[in-house]
Amino acid sequence: MRIGMIAGNFDIIHMGYIYMFNECAENCDHLICFLHDDPSVQRKEKLKPIHTLDERTKLLSSFNQIQEIVTYKTESDLYDLIKNRKIDIR
Repeated sequence: MRIGMIAGNFDIIHMGYIYMFNECAENCDHLICFLHDDPSVQRKEKLKPIHTLDERTKLLSSFNQIQEIVTYKTESDLYDLIKNRKIDIR
């Protein structure tokens, strides 16, 4: 099984994301979406998400290209999540 990953806050879903999800699905068997809680906490230049983490999780879970959603709070959390998993493609 080829495991892929994407990461971001995925606040406003647009066609660029749809194209990316489709491309990911073509290149892996199991896609993990690492969902950032609020990137503006650590990086003030980032915008605070409009939708709640729960709303974004529910929205992403509706895409059949995504098999797993894992939330994280900080960039170092993301690094640890990636480091502790076998991921074949990003």
